[in-house]
Amino acid sequence: MEDYRIDSHKLMFHPQRVADWCDGKVVYPINAEVGLAGACNHRCIFCAVDYLGYKPQFLTREILHDRFHEMKYKGLKSVLFAGTGEPLLNKNAVDIINDTKALGIDVALSTNGVLFVENVAKECMDSISWIRFSISAGTESTYKRIHRGQDGDLERVFQNIYHAAQLKRRHNWKTVLGVQIVMIPENETEVLALAKKVRDLGADQFTVKIYCWQPLSNNELKQLDRASYYDRFEELKQQLSQLNNEKFRAVFRSNLASKTKIGRCYTECYAMPFHTNIDASGNLWPCCTLVGMDGMSFGNIYENTFDEIWLGDKRKKVIQKINDMNLRECSPECKLDEMNRYLHEIKCPSAHINFI
Repeated sequence: MEDYRIDSHKLMFHPQRVADWCDGKVVYPINAEVGLAGACNHRCIFCAVDYLGYKPQFLTREILHDRFHEMKYKGLKSVLFAGTGEPLLNKNAVDIINDTKALGIDVALSTNGVLFVENVAKECMDSISWIRFSISAGTESTYKRIHRGQDGDLERVFQNIYHAAQLKRRHNWKTVLGVQIVMIPENETEVLALAKKVRDLGADQFTVKIYCWQPLSNNELKQLDRASYYDRFEELKQQLSQLNNEKFRAVFRSNLASKTKIGRCYTECYAMPFHTNIDASGNLWPCCTLVGMDGMSFGNIYENTFDEIWLGDKRKKVIQKINDMNLRECSPECKLDEMNRYLHEIKCPSAHINFI
């Protein structure tokens, strides 16, 4: 089964966009991460955006259709609905997903899965390339302690995955059904059992993610010594790999874990033009790490067109501010890191590059 280059990058599949960047041309994003909702029905103890306050803010179907239509013709290829809350709390989520796919933009969804009931799956799953169900426990008691949701939520999510898998098989849909656990001391003993459970329910993929911090986050896990903690699970990695077959893949995101130890080879964030984030209020941000940080918003999609924001002076000033920062202070698990390493190698090539 494909690994989808998890924790790597896919810029090499967009050579013209990279060539435009090399030539100093205006580059528009290939991918956008969009928060359909600021609200959430869980309060996970590892939540990276707890500082935003889970506000009941929801992007409208109309504004997203208009902006995505504009962005599509500027080169937008994909949208991940995730971001600052639970996307399915937006009452128009299903319509927005289908609208986006109808524009010719690939769609992915990250959800805790409680609201991805069978009727919702029937209405929109065929429009979604992949779904990531966030499940960070294998038992109801641990799940409630970590997710801090409602009684019975874990069983509801398991049922929803099962129904989604049945629909996929019945209709021969191509949607990849994935489950991700954020592994922390509170759930480490339940990882393997959870992987087996979701495999049996019909999931295609299971990933173990390390806890990633945000500079403004208030959660207590910021004190976790990740560099040493995630080194202790070689046996678990082997056990997970033994579950792999042609229909199921379990991945311990070792590459992500290793980044807590290695430094950066680049001093500028080259990858910013290729990706952007939109929060539930319509603010446009350089990346998920900077969402909500004072002075780091590019603008707001309710107030200006995408082109006005992307070409505007405000965005130019924010980019300069970021490149004046010490990027070593950014999260080592930054999702733009692999793209930055690739672009740095192009920008600052080593000797003898013509000896291919």
